[in-house]
Amino acid sequence: TMGNVMHLRSDLSQVVGRMPVVWAFLVKHFIPPIILVLFALGADADTASGEKKFGHYGDYPTHPYQVLGILTVVFVCVLFFSSMVFPNIYAGLQKQEPEDIKFQSSSVHDAAEDVVAEPVDDAKETSATAEPVDDAKETSAKDGDEHEVVVETTPKEIAA
Repeated sequence: TMGNVMHLRSDLSQVVGRMPVVWAFLVKHFIPPIILVLFALGADADTASGEKKFGHYGDYPTHPYQVLGILTVVFVCVLFFSSMVFPNIYAGLQKQEPEDIKFQSSSVHDAAEDVVAEPVDDAKETSATAEPVDDAKETSAKDGDEHEVVVETTPKEIAA
């Protein structure tokens, strides 16, 4: 299961040069436990006054500095574990994708004329041609050349 770290190694090698395979092994299996042990030892260490360093860092007063620091970590843990227990709890914070909206354009007679686009109801037949607008019918009747174009597209295609 070294796939992710090997992929990271190959990506980084393109930028920084050759990276040995042992680097990937150390990053995946050796360094994380060492960091955890160092954190535990640091949290258990004593200050010069005999108190534990955890919660008494730098002789800052407990209220509000130490409490704010500890509450920040607790808050992040609550967010993390609440998302594990209730996976959809933060679904409302995701960026919403627009619905696939289909547009039907009609009454296109010349490239110089404006195109009229209206939303298509899924219940309607989308293959049927739309009725031309009255002005376009008069122009077409004079020229004897009537064209109707139906274009269906989605907002993603419009943006591209």
